[in-house]
Parts: sequence; C-alpha cells; structure tokens
Amino acid sequence: MKKVYLLFGLLLSLLLIGVVKAEGPFYLDFDFKPNGTNAVAVATLPYNDGYLAIDYINNTKTMVLTSYDIKGNKLDSKTYPNVETILDYLTTDSGTFLMVEFTDEGYHLIKLDDKMNFKENKSLGSEGGSPLNGAFIYDAKDSLLVSSFTSDGNSPYEYRSYKKDLSSYEELNENEAIAKAFSFYDTFDVNKFINYFSNTSLLPALGDPNKSNVVILAMDRNCPYDSDDCNKYFLLLFNNNAELLWKVAIPKGYYGAEVKYIDDYIAVSVEGGNFLQEGKILIYDIKGNLIQTMQTKEEGHFNGEFDSLRNTPRGFAVVERSCISNVTANPTSQVQKDMYHLVDCQSSTHHVYYFFHQIITKVTQGKGKIQVIDRQIPGEPVEFIITPDPGYVLGSVKVTDANGNVVYFTSNRFTMPSADVTIEVEFLVANAKTGDIAITMIIILAILTASVTVIQYRRLKALM
Repeated sequence: MKKVYLLFGLLLSLLLIGVVKAEGPFYLDFDFKPNGTNAVAVATLPYNDGYLAIDYINNTKTMVLTSYDIKGNKLDSKTYPNVETILDYLTTDSGTFLMVEFTDEGYHLIKLDDKMNFKENKSLGSEGGSPLNGAFIYDAKDSLLVSSFTSDGNSPYEYRSYKKDLSSYEELNENEAIAKAFSFYDTFDVNKFINYFSNTSLLPALGDPNKSNVVILAMDRNCPYDSDDCNKYFLLLFNNNAELLWKVAIPKGYYGAEVKYIDDYIAVSVEGGNFLQEGKILIYDIKGNLIQTMQTKEEGHFNGEFDSLRNTPRGFAVVERSCISNVTANPTSQVQKDMYHLVDCQSSTHHVYYFFHQIITKVTQGKGKIQVIDRQIPGEPVEFIITPDPGYVLGSVKVTDANGNVVYFTSNRFTMPSADVTIEVEFLVANAKTGDIAITMIIILAILTASVTVIQYRRLKALM
C-alpha cells in the first residue's frame, strides 16, 4: 500500500497483490526472483533507464537493492544492514525515495543516487518535530509529501511537505495536505472536492492524477469491515475542476489498495476478505468499463508495490508474495506487522507488465530470418532485420496492416500504424534462381559490351 495516509489517515495494509500472465491490454513482459539467500521481494520501481528491485532478508534484517536494465538483466546490487522495516518507496522525476525503519534509529526518509547510495538520509524523529511512526510518501508538483501517525498511534495524523532535495520541510494540516496533493492542477477546486465527500458516506483513500483527470479510490464508511454483502470501495473520476464524471463500485468482498493511471487506462489493485486472500488487478477504460481482470496465482499472503513505470507510461510493476500469517482477531495491525517483517514467506517474484498495443506477425517463404520486436506502439518507428540462410538471397519484402493496406518502408524501417502488421519475406535459392541468372546476365552484358566495342572500332577505322 502506498500513500493511504495522505488524505485522511485511512489505515490500510500495504498493497497485497499476486498476478499471473493475463490476456488483455496488459501482458507480462518478464519477471525475476529476489536477490540474496532467503530474500523476499518487496517492490519493483523504475530506476535510471531500468528497474530497482527492493528485497528484504528477514533473519538478518538486511535490505537488498538491485538494479536491472530495461530488459531485466541484473546490473548491480547493494545491501544495507539493521533494517527493521521497509515501509514505503516512490520514484519521481526528482529521484527515488525510500521510507525505512532502522533498528533502534526509527524512521528515515532516504533519497537514492544513481548508484543506489544514500544521497540524503533524514531521520523523522530528530528534526525538531514530533517523532513520526509509519510514514508514507507521496509525489506532489513541487514537493514530497510525508503523511504519518505519531509514535503513540492515537494522536492526529501529521503531514510534512519536504523539498525534493530533502533540505527542509514544513508542517501541514489535513486540508493543506490535500491541496498540496492536487497541486498538479492550478484549476483544481479543493473545497468542491472536500464538500463532495463531506456529503457522502465515502472516505477518499488515495488518488492519482493524469493530464486532465483525477481518479480516486474511496471507502464506503457504511459498509461494515467484515461484510461481503456490500461494496466497500468505489472508483471515482473527477475532471481537473473537481467535478465528478463517473463512479463505479469495486466488486463486493474486496478492499481497494492502489490506483494508477497507465496510458489511457486505470489500474486498481484489490484484496479479498481479511487482506490475505486472493488479490487482483482490475483494469478499467477511461469510461469506467472493467475490461481486464488479473488474478493471483494462488491463495496466501500477497504483497507488493504497484506503480506505473516512469521510463514508459505504458507499463507497471508488481510483486507477488505467498506468505503464512497468523491474522486472527485484529487483522489490520497483524497484517501490517507481518507485511513489514515478511514473516514466513515461501516464495516471491518481481513482475513487469506492459501495455499491449499492436502485434507484428512474421511470414517467410524459403529459408531465412526476420528479426523484429513483435509488440509495438502506434506512431513509433519500427526497425526490422532480414537475414537469409546460407545458399539463399533476399527475393522480396512486403509489409501490410490488418486491413490489407500497404505499409510503406524505407530500407528496413517503417512507422507503426494503428493496426496489427504482417511482414512477408521471400528468400530465393541462390544457385537455382538467382546465382545462375546473375552469371547469365554478366555473360550477356560482357558479349554486348564486346560487340559494341567492335562496332565502334570498325566505324572509327572506316572514317580514317
């Protein structure tokens, strides 16, 4: 779970997700296992031009950071000891931030450099304010928001707005924090937004803006915690002037945990029952229609980071975990404890999904290869490589879209249309069709050249 404390201090568990490859707009691009013996996957974030995997080794209280390139190949790894919990994590255009509790040192807000070192490391209990406990981080237009409950767990929630370099911060009240959260829009009417929720039974949990809209995940306070007979959560879309465009109910029996804009789609993570049952990712289109459901692989305790990838707006990363927990009478606090310490996790995996656009199909006649990335985005340049097998030469190349239209290409490049594409290549046997013909043409050209030379010589001689 991320940023749930931002708006009204709603206590939820961290995001609990498990996913498998699914048919629909999003497909599994690759996955990789945690780094280190007995390590458990915590999160997968965009980092530099690739990814940052955050893993945790419970028995040694060690945090492991591993960088990967865009294809999922491991680049480097660093370990940090004396880590009690890894509470939150966030990548923004200003860098990657972690909220970490160190043993006997409390919570620290950390900014990483591009080598996974701690560029900035700020304690949340030694800067003049009240010691903070369980802080979460949120990206705002010109600052980094921190929302937290105090160390006794009963005092009012506290909000801080840090400069992106973590050099200083200011204390905020709840309404100021909400205004800061929606500072992406100069026209956003925070009072209208607050008034809407003040007149409903819905309590905003978290939101995510894009260039023109704000999507909000909200909890219905009239639906009992332990009931599966009513809709606990709703998804709402507001325009940038805080006017409600539509509202849809999350399926009964599920809790909302995270919401993200990805391309022109809205992705919502949900958990069933007591947060330890199956988790799903629900994909909605911009009109609020549910178009894809991504299921957990197995029953158990699933947890993970769910985030759109900064290096492409058309992808997201999640973590799948299967853990054993002893949640009974007080599931919220126990889930929180078990998730942070990753108790008895049997398996975990980092997953990276991408938005499914158009497919390129390769068709060959004869012997040879066509190399091309078979999933492409409309309007983007596509490059393909054609390699004949030994004894074959290139005969012809034809590129068409799904409607039969010719796709024009220059050399080995074309622009991807808004439709599937087929590349057809014919390879010819060199000695049977091309080699003999070429030799024959050379002989004919040589004879013609010799003949012309003889004729010209005779004409010149006659004139002399």
